[in-house]
Amino acid sequence: MRGVVALVFRCRLLDGTPGPTEESADAGWFDLHETERLLVPAVAIRLLDAARPAGTPPASRVHDGTDVR
Repeated sequence: MRGVVALVFRCRLLDGTPGPTEESADAGWFDLHETERLLVPAVAIRLLDAARPAGTPPASRVHDGTDVR
């Protein structure tokens, strides 16, 4: 089994509209809880972790790229 590293950054919008780039075929704004429906659990939980209130300790999780263990 190979290791998976998933990094999620908390950001804020400065200007513009999301759209395709060299790294992604599509981009958009989604309600935070839509991620649970749209993404595999191992990625969705990382976004929910990143959205926790400021000052909350960072989360470290083990997963296989799909499911959180």
